[in-house]
Amino acid sequence: MKVARLQMSEILRRKIDVARPPRKPGAVSVEALLRKTMPRDADEVLSLELTVTGVTTVQQGKADVLETISETDLIYLLVTECGARGLAILDASLIAGIIEVQVSGQVTDKPAGDRRPTRTDGIVAAEIVDRWIGTANDAMAKAGLEAAWPLTGFECEPAALSRREADLLLEPLEFRCLNVELSLGGGLKTGGIRFAAPRLTPLLEGRENTTAAMVRGHLPLLPVELRAVLAHMRYPISRTRGLKVDDVLPLPAGCLQNVRLETWSGHLIRNVHLGQLDGRRAVRLGAGTAKPSPAGDMLLAASPGLEMPAIESASTPGAAPGTAALEPMPAELPDGPASPGPDMGEAELPELPDLPDLPDLPDLPDLPDLPDLPDLPELPDLP
Repeated sequence: MKVARLQMSEILRRKIDVARPPRKPGAVSVEALLRKTMPRDADEVLSLELTVTGVTTVQQGKADVLETISETDLIYLLVTECGARGLAILDASLIAGIIEVQVSGQVTDKPAGDRRPTRTDGIVAAEIVDRWIGTANDAMAKAGLEAAWPLTGFECEPAALSRREADLLLEPLEFRCLNVELSLGGGLKTGGIRFAAPRLTPLLEGRENTTAAMVRGHLPLLPVELRAVLAHMRYPISRTRGLKVDDVLPLPAGCLQNVRLETWSGHLIRNVHLGQLDGRRAVRLGAGTAKPSPAGDMLLAASPGLEMPAIESASTPGAAPGTAALEPMPAELPDGPASPGPDMGEAELPELPDLPDLPDLPDLPDLPDLPDLPDLPELPDLP
């Protein structure tokens, strides 16, 4: 009776459990293949007992990838034929285990410590990293998992990198990161290796294997720094040095409607109009030169911490509320106070005072004649 109750309870538990998706015959995952290929390669190349204990995949930007790299990690550059770049990152425990096997033939339970990897460490570990990537690429291709495997088409460069070199070589893209947790020497050490590779699927489908194509989709998200210039004023250096808080500078008339939107290098983008939007200073692209959007003219807000009083709107068709009236740009802006320059006449310069006469200097005594120098001996002929 007790056995029958246990069998009935097991049947009921299976009926109320969440249904599992049916597995396709012969289906295999990236993690399952790595659990087979990585231990086999470690045994053949290093005679190292290794087990894959976990595999996780995340999406990270370039800044997040670099933040996860510590000073004790060993970094390799991954490249493809189309010029894409990624990284392979080994932690300190994995490096220590590989070195111990190369030196003494076995892994110990001694902690890895905070030692920075050297060029020799990079040479020692490069062979197994290259073998892991090459074997996995072949296995994923045979299983039809190229889309799920982020390192398809990547090869490992033999020289190790520093964190700064990795920062300079990586493109500002989104990366697919594969974290592989490893157990070394039957559990005496636990380490890991991380792979970071940019997404190449859209490029491979469109046959656009160029760096420009890789970053084209990210250009609208890049920050661009611009500055709005009210007016250019001319002041002498003497008055500029004397400027202080609460000084008032006279601005040209109509400068609010003719603000220059420039790059930081001074290149003019276009003339805009100064106003406000949601309590913040903003500039409006003029409707006369830019095609208005269905929601009205485009407003570019700036300086969220600075507020300014509302500017009364004129009766200009299509003008946004709270913006200045559109007025024609004056032909010439009034000049500021004239500054002294090289073209000023002599009459405008003050006369310099006469310099006093120099005092008479006493007569200096005559210097005695120098003694004759002895004759130098003749030098021998050169061989």
